[in-house]
Amino acid sequence: MLDMFDHDIEWLIVPTGDTIKGKDRIAKLAANHWAASPGRIKTLVNLFANEEYASLEYRTSGTLTSQADFPSMTFQPTGQKYDFLCCFVFHIKNGKIDRVHEYFDMETIKRQLGTADTHAK
Repeated sequence: MLDMFDHDIEWLIVPTGDTIKGKDRIAKLAANHWAASPGRIKTLVNLFANEEYASLEYRTSGTLTSQADFPSMTFQPTGQKYDFLCCFVFHIKNGKIDRVHEYFDMETIKRQLGTADTHAK
């Protein structure tokens, strides 16, 4: 999927307010999230697209077995299972994704992981 991103992509994680800039930083964060929950399953729910925008809704489920990092917070491994909906809204320019808004409910994640004990960085 990284091949579809513009080198200077900006990715806003709405529930945290974090903006990640650049394909390399996004790749690093994505690798951390996959390592934190290696058995994770993502299931497509909806996909809508035209030449300028695309929206991808999916269900993600797994078990948090290692630390998961966001730019502004960290989730320590709890061994708890999670299952929640997430949505990406992509902006497409010159055939590449140059902006993303990512939506999910952080309180649902905290409740399912059994921790409101996220540590702000």
